[in-house]
Amino acid sequence: MVLNKIIFLPVLLGMSFSTSLAQSSADYGAPKYVPPAGKKMLFIGQDLSSVGGVATFRDGYIDQFPDHQPAGVTTYTSIPSLNGLRSRANWGAGTLQAQAYLNDESFDQTAMSIGLHLVGQLRKIGRGKHNTAIAQLAQWVKGSNRPVFLRIGYEFEGEWNNYKPKDFIKAWRQIVHIFDAQEVENVAYVWQSAGINATNLSDWYPGDEYVNWVGYSHFDGPDPGQSMRDFATAHQKPIMIAEATPRVDLKQVRGEAIWEDWYRPLLDQVYNSDQIAALAYINAYWDQQPMWHGQGWGDSRVQIHEEVRQLWATEMEKNVWLSGEKLLFEIGFLSN
Repeated sequence: MVLNKIIFLPVLLGMSFSTSLAQSSADYGAPKYVPPAGKKMLFIGQDLSSVGGVATFRDGYIDQFPDHQPAGVTTYTSIPSLNGLRSRANWGAGTLQAQAYLNDESFDQTAMSIGLHLVGQLRKIGRGKHNTAIAQLAQWVKGSNRPVFLRIGYEFEGEWNNYKPKDFIKAWRQIVHIFDAQEVENVAYVWQSAGINATNLSDWYPGDEYVNWVGYSHFDGPDPGQSMRDFATAHQKPIMIAEATPRVDLKQVRGEAIWEDWYRPLLDQVYNSDQIAALAYINAYWDQQPMWHGQGWGDSRVQIHEEVRQLWATEMEKNVWLSGEKLLFEIGFLSN
Protein backbone atom coordinates (compact mmCIF):
# COMPACT_ATOMS: atom_id res chain seq x y z
CA MET A 1 0.00 0.00 0.00
CA VAL A 2 1.32 3.47 -0.90
CA LEU A 3 0.56 6.17 1.63
CA ASN A 4 -1.25 9.17 0.21
CA LYS A 5 0.88 12.28 -0.01
CA ILE A 6 0.92 14.03 3.36
CA ILE A 7 -0.34 17.62 3.24
CA PHE A 8 -1.49 20.07 5.83
CA LEU A 9 -2.82 23.61 6.02
CA PRO A 10 -0.20 26.04 7.34
CA VAL A 11 -3.01 28.43 8.29
CA LEU A 12 -3.71 26.11 11.22
CA LEU A 13 -0.63 27.37 13.04
CA GLY A 14 -1.68 29.46 15.99
CA MET A 15 -5.36 29.21 15.14
CA SER A 16 -7.85 28.48 17.91
CA PHE A 17 -10.96 26.43 17.35
CA SER A 18 -14.47 26.79 18.66
CA THR A 19 -17.22 24.26 18.99
CA SER A 20 -18.80 25.79 15.89
CA LEU A 21 -16.58 23.39 13.94
CA ALA A 22 -18.50 20.62 15.67
CA GLN A 23 -17.04 17.16 16.08
CA SER A 24 -17.56 15.67 12.64
CA SER A 25 -14.51 13.40 12.83
CA ALA A 26 -15.94 11.92 16.03
CA ASP A 27 -19.39 11.53 14.49
CA TYR A 28 -20.57 13.55 17.49
CA GLY A 29 -19.62 10.76 19.86
CA ALA A 30 -21.36 7.88 18.11
CA PRO A 31 -20.01 4.37 18.93
CA LYS A 32 -17.76 4.31 15.88
CA TYR A 33 -16.26 1.13 14.35
CA VAL A 34 -17.94 -1.18 16.82
CA PRO A 35 -17.94 -4.81 15.60
CA PRO A 36 -21.24 -6.64 15.06
CA ALA A 37 -23.04 -7.93 18.13
CA GLY A 38 -21.29 -10.95 19.63
CA LYS A 39 -17.98 -10.19 17.89
CA LYS A 40 -14.74 -8.90 19.41
CA MET A 41 -11.56 -7.35 18.04
CA LEU A 42 -8.11 -8.49 19.15
CA PHE A 43 -5.27 -5.95 18.86
CA ILE A 44 -1.65 -7.02 19.31
CA GLY A 45 1.15 -4.68 20.35
CA GLN A 46 2.98 -2.78 21.08
CA ASP A 47 6.29 -2.59 19.15
CA LEU A 48 7.44 -4.06 15.84
CA SER A 49 9.33 -6.93 17.47
CA SER A 50 6.30 -7.92 19.56
CA VAL A 51 3.90 -7.80 16.60
CA GLY A 52 6.22 -9.10 13.88
CA GLY A 53 5.12 -9.84 10.34
CA VAL A 54 7.07 -6.99 8.73
CA ALA A 55 10.54 -6.68 7.19
CA THR A 56 13.39 -7.34 9.67
CA PHE A 57 10.85 -8.20 12.39
CA ARG A 58 9.90 -11.79 11.64
CA ASP A 59 9.66 -13.46 15.03
CA GLY A 60 6.66 -11.76 16.63
CA TYR A 61 3.05 -12.69 17.23
CA ILE A 62 2.06 -12.60 13.54
CA ASP A 63 4.84 -15.06 12.66
CA GLN A 64 4.09 -17.40 15.56
CA PHE A 65 0.32 -17.48 14.91
CA PRO A 66 -0.01 -17.21 11.12
CA ASP A 67 -3.55 -18.62 11.25
CA HIS A 68 -4.75 -16.03 13.79
CA GLN A 69 -4.27 -12.64 12.15
CA PRO A 70 -5.50 -10.07 14.71
CA ALA A 71 -8.06 -7.45 13.77
CA GLY A 72 -5.64 -4.68 14.72
CA VAL A 73 -2.18 -3.68 15.92
CA THR A 74 -1.15 -1.12 18.51
CA THR A 75 1.62 1.44 18.33
CA TYR A 76 2.56 4.87 19.71
CA THR A 77 3.63 8.35 18.71
CA SER A 78 3.80 11.74 20.37
CA ILE A 79 3.08 15.42 19.83
CA PRO A 80 4.92 17.37 18.54
CA SER A 81 7.70 15.01 17.33
CA LEU A 82 5.51 12.36 15.65
CA ASN A 83 8.43 9.97 16.18
CA GLY A 84 7.52 6.38 15.40
CA LEU A 85 4.86 7.38 12.91
CA ARG A 86 6.58 7.53 9.51
CA SER A 87 10.12 6.71 10.59
CA ARG A 88 11.43 4.28 13.17
CA ALA A 89 11.89 5.33 16.78
CA ASN A 90 12.95 3.56 19.94
CA TRP A 91 12.77 5.11 23.41
CA GLY A 92 13.98 1.94 25.11
CA ALA A 93 10.69 0.10 24.81
CA GLY A 94 11.00 -1.52 21.40
CA THR A 95 11.11 -0.14 17.88
CA LEU A 96 8.03 1.68 16.65
CA GLN A 97 6.96 2.61 13.13
CA ALA A 98 3.29 2.79 12.26
CA GLN A 99 4.16 3.30 8.60
CA ALA A 100 5.68 -0.20 8.46
CA TYR A 101 2.21 -1.72 8.68
CA LEU A 102 0.91 0.51 5.90
CA ASN A 103 3.83 -0.49 3.70
CA ASP A 104 3.09 -4.22 4.06
CA GLU A 105 0.06 -5.46 2.14
CA SER A 106 -0.48 -8.30 4.59
CA PHE A 107 -1.81 -5.64 7.00
CA ASP A 108 -4.19 -4.06 4.48
CA GLN A 109 -7.20 -5.46 6.35
CA THR A 110 -5.85 -4.52 9.78
CA ALA A 111 -7.06 -1.67 12.00
CA MET A 112 -4.64 0.34 14.11
CA SER A 113 -4.68 1.67 17.66
CA ILE A 114 -2.32 4.58 18.30
CA GLY A 115 -1.41 5.78 21.78
CA LEU A 116 -0.77 9.54 21.52
CA HIS A 117 1.76 10.68 24.14
CA LEU A 118 1.16 14.27 25.30
CA VAL A 119 3.21 14.55 28.50
CA GLY A 120 4.44 18.10 29.01
CA GLN A 121 2.58 19.41 25.96
CA LEU A 122 -1.04 19.96 27.03
CA ARG A 123 -0.91 23.72 27.49
CA LYS A 124 1.02 24.23 24.25
CA ILE A 125 -1.57 22.15 22.41
CA GLY A 126 -4.39 24.12 23.99
CA ARG A 127 -2.76 27.39 22.91
CA GLY A 128 -2.38 26.19 19.33
CA LYS A 129 1.41 25.86 19.41
CA HIS A 130 1.39 22.34 17.94
CA ASN A 131 -1.40 22.70 15.39
CA THR A 132 0.88 21.93 12.45
CA ALA A 133 2.11 18.65 13.99
CA ILE A 134 -1.47 17.67 14.82
CA ALA A 135 -2.53 18.44 11.25
CA GLN A 136 0.30 16.25 9.95
CA LEU A 137 -0.89 13.41 12.18
CA ALA A 138 -4.44 13.96 10.94
CA GLN A 139 -3.35 13.69 7.32
CA TRP A 140 -1.35 10.54 8.06
CA VAL A 141 -4.40 8.95 9.69
CA LYS A 142 -6.58 10.06 6.79
CA GLY A 143 -4.18 8.47 4.31
CA SER A 144 -3.89 5.20 6.21
CA ASN A 145 -7.05 3.79 4.59
CA ARG A 146 -8.15 1.91 7.70
CA PRO A 147 -9.92 2.56 10.99
CA VAL A 148 -7.52 4.23 13.43
CA PHE A 149 -8.36 4.20 17.13
CA LEU A 150 -6.61 7.26 18.57
CA ARG A 151 -5.94 7.03 22.32
CA ILE A 152 -5.30 10.70 23.07
CA GLY A 153 -3.23 11.15 26.23
CA TYR A 154 -3.68 7.52 27.24
CA GLU A 155 -3.80 6.70 30.97
CA PHE A 156 -4.86 10.29 31.55
CA GLU A 157 -5.37 9.98 35.32
CA GLY A 158 -2.06 8.23 35.99
CA GLU A 159 0.02 10.42 38.27
CA TRP A 160 3.12 9.61 36.18
CA ASN A 161 1.64 11.72 33.35
CA ASN A 162 0.76 14.71 35.52
CA TYR A 163 -2.12 15.72 33.27
CA LYS A 164 -4.23 18.53 34.71
CA PRO A 165 -7.91 17.90 33.91
CA LYS A 166 -8.72 21.32 32.41
CA ASP A 167 -5.57 21.31 30.28
CA PHE A 168 -6.25 17.74 29.17
CA ILE A 169 -9.81 18.50 28.07
CA LYS A 170 -8.76 21.64 26.19
CA ALA A 171 -5.97 19.79 24.39
CA TRP A 172 -8.26 16.86 23.51
CA ARG A 173 -10.86 19.16 21.96
CA GLN A 174 -8.19 21.08 20.08
CA ILE A 175 -6.93 17.84 18.52
CA VAL A 176 -10.45 16.77 17.52
CA HIS A 177 -11.18 20.16 15.96
CA ILE A 178 -8.00 20.04 13.89
CA PHE A 179 -8.94 16.54 12.69
CA ASP A 180 -12.32 18.01 11.77
CA ALA A 181 -10.64 20.80 9.79
CA GLN A 182 -8.57 18.16 7.97
CA GLU A 183 -11.78 16.23 7.17
CA VAL A 184 -10.59 13.00 8.76
CA GLU A 185 -13.34 10.39 8.77
CA ASN A 186 -11.52 7.15 9.61
CA VAL A 187 -10.67 7.91 13.25
CA ALA A 188 -12.31 6.80 16.49
CA TYR A 189 -11.32 8.63 19.68
CA VAL A 190 -10.58 6.40 22.68
CA TRP A 191 -10.56 7.92 26.19
CA GLN A 192 -8.22 5.53 28.01
CA SER A 193 -7.89 5.28 31.78
CA ALA A 194 -4.99 3.65 33.62
CA GLY A 195 -7.52 1.22 35.07
CA ILE A 196 -6.71 2.15 38.66
CA ASN A 197 -10.35 2.91 39.53
CA ALA A 198 -9.95 6.57 40.38
CA THR A 199 -13.07 8.15 41.83
CA ASN A 200 -12.81 11.37 39.79
CA LEU A 201 -12.55 10.06 36.23
CA SER A 202 -15.16 12.51 34.99
CA ASP A 203 -12.84 15.43 35.80
CA TRP A 204 -10.83 14.52 32.67
CA TYR A 205 -13.79 13.75 30.40
CA PRO A 206 -13.81 15.80 27.16
CA GLY A 207 -17.56 15.25 26.68
CA ASP A 208 -19.77 12.69 24.99
CA GLU A 209 -19.55 14.36 21.56
CA TYR A 210 -15.74 14.13 21.57
CA VAL A 211 -15.38 10.49 22.57
CA ASN A 212 -16.32 7.34 20.60
CA TRP A 213 -14.92 4.65 22.91
CA VAL A 214 -13.67 4.45 26.47
CA GLY A 215 -10.79 2.23 27.42
CA TYR A 216 -8.51 1.18 30.24
CA SER A 217 -5.31 -0.69 31.02
CA HIS A 218 -5.54 -4.17 32.55
CA PHE A 219 -2.39 -5.31 34.30
CA ASP A 220 -2.70 -6.37 37.93
CA GLY A 221 -4.39 -5.15 41.08
CA PRO A 222 -7.98 -5.53 42.26
CA ASP A 223 -10.53 -5.55 39.43
CA PRO A 224 -8.76 -3.14 37.05
CA GLY A 225 -11.07 -0.90 35.04
CA GLN A 226 -14.26 -1.31 37.06
CA SER A 227 -14.78 2.45 37.36
CA MET A 228 -14.36 2.83 33.60
CA ARG A 229 -16.79 0.02 32.91
CA ASP A 230 -19.32 1.80 35.12
CA PHE A 231 -18.63 5.04 33.27
CA ALA A 232 -19.12 3.32 29.91
CA THR A 233 -22.49 2.01 31.00
CA ALA A 234 -23.60 5.44 32.17
CA HIS A 235 -22.46 7.11 28.93
CA GLN A 236 -23.35 4.28 26.54
CA LYS A 237 -19.86 3.93 25.09
CA PRO A 238 -18.16 0.76 23.81
CA ILE A 239 -15.09 -0.39 25.77
CA MET A 240 -11.58 -1.21 24.60
CA ILE A 241 -9.23 -2.93 27.03
CA ALA A 242 -6.48 -0.88 25.45
CA GLU A 243 -3.39 -2.36 27.16
CA ALA A 244 -3.29 -5.78 28.79
CA THR A 245 -0.40 -7.91 30.01
CA PRO A 246 -0.03 -10.34 32.94
CA ARG A 247 3.17 -8.76 34.31
CA VAL A 248 4.97 -12.07 34.79
CA ASP A 249 7.76 -13.96 33.08
CA LEU A 250 5.87 -16.71 31.26
CA LYS A 251 9.08 -18.70 30.96
CA GLN A 252 9.13 -19.17 34.73
CA VAL A 253 5.52 -19.96 35.65
CA ARG A 254 3.18 -22.92 35.43
CA GLY A 255 1.05 -22.47 32.34
CA GLU A 256 -2.21 -23.70 33.82
CA ALA A 257 -1.77 -21.56 36.93
CA ILE A 258 -1.18 -18.27 35.10
CA TRP A 259 -3.94 -19.11 32.67
CA GLU A 260 -6.51 -19.58 35.43
CA ASP A 261 -5.21 -16.67 37.50
CA TRP A 262 -4.97 -14.02 34.77
CA TYR A 263 -5.89 -15.03 31.22
CA ARG A 264 -9.14 -16.87 31.95
CA PRO A 265 -10.68 -14.10 34.13
CA LEU A 266 -9.73 -11.49 31.52
CA LEU A 267 -11.17 -13.44 28.59
CA ASP A 268 -14.32 -14.32 30.49
CA GLN A 269 -14.82 -10.64 31.24
CA VAL A 270 -14.52 -9.86 27.53
CA TYR A 271 -16.86 -12.68 26.50
CA ASN A 272 -19.48 -11.86 29.13
CA SER A 273 -19.71 -8.14 28.40
CA ASP A 274 -21.65 -6.72 25.48
CA GLN A 275 -19.83 -3.40 25.91
CA ILE A 276 -16.26 -4.73 25.83
CA ALA A 277 -15.71 -4.92 22.08
CA ALA A 278 -11.90 -4.86 21.80
CA LEU A 279 -8.92 -6.31 23.65
CA ALA A 280 -5.35 -5.13 23.04
CA TYR A 281 -2.76 -7.62 24.30
CA ILE A 282 0.88 -6.60 24.76
CA ASN A 283 2.92 -9.55 23.53
CA ALA A 284 6.31 -8.22 24.62
CA TYR A 285 9.59 -9.43 26.08
CA TRP A 286 9.63 -6.56 28.56
CA ASP A 287 12.88 -7.50 30.29
CA GLN A 288 14.79 -7.09 27.02
CA GLN A 289 13.66 -3.47 26.77
CA PRO A 290 15.83 -0.99 28.72
CA MET A 291 12.85 1.10 29.81
CA TRP A 292 11.24 -1.87 31.57
CA HIS A 293 14.16 -4.12 32.45
CA GLY A 294 14.14 -5.22 36.07
CA GLN A 295 10.75 -3.68 36.86
CA GLY A 296 8.89 -6.97 37.09
CA TRP A 297 7.10 -6.93 33.74
CA GLY A 298 8.86 -10.09 32.60
CA ASP A 299 8.01 -11.78 29.31
CA SER A 300 4.39 -11.77 28.18
CA ARG A 301 4.88 -13.39 24.76
CA VAL A 302 2.20 -16.07 24.67
CA GLN A 303 4.29 -18.18 22.28
CA ILE A 304 7.14 -18.54 24.79
CA HIS A 305 5.27 -21.03 27.02
CA GLU A 306 3.96 -24.06 25.13
CA GLU A 307 0.93 -24.62 27.36
CA VAL A 308 -0.06 -20.94 27.27
CA ARG A 309 0.51 -20.93 23.52
CA GLN A 310 -1.89 -23.83 23.00
CA LEU A 311 -4.53 -22.40 25.31
CA TRP A 312 -4.28 -19.02 23.58
CA ALA A 313 -4.52 -20.53 20.10
CA THR A 314 -7.65 -22.44 21.12
CA GLU A 315 -9.27 -19.22 22.33
CA MET A 316 -8.42 -17.34 19.14
CA GLU A 317 -10.08 -20.03 17.04
CA LYS A 318 -13.44 -19.12 18.55
CA ASN A 319 -15.64 -17.35 16.04
CA VAL A 320 -16.20 -14.48 18.45
CA TRP A 321 -12.89 -12.98 17.29
CA LEU A 322 -12.83 -10.95 14.09
CA SER A 323 -9.81 -11.61 11.92
CA GLY A 324 -7.69 -9.18 9.95
CA GLU A 325 -7.49 -11.73 7.15
CA LYS A 326 -11.18 -12.31 6.53
CA LEU A 327 -12.25 -9.16 4.72
CA LEU A 328 -12.68 -7.33 8.01
CA PHE A 329 -13.55 -4.08 6.27
CA GLU A 330 -16.22 -5.65 4.06
CA ILE A 331 -18.59 -6.89 6.77
CA GLY A 332 -19.88 -3.50 7.76
CA PHE A 333 -16.89 -2.69 9.95
CA LEU A 334 -16.23 0.57 8.14
CA SER A 335 -19.78 1.83 8.54
CA ASN A 336 -20.58 4.09 11.48
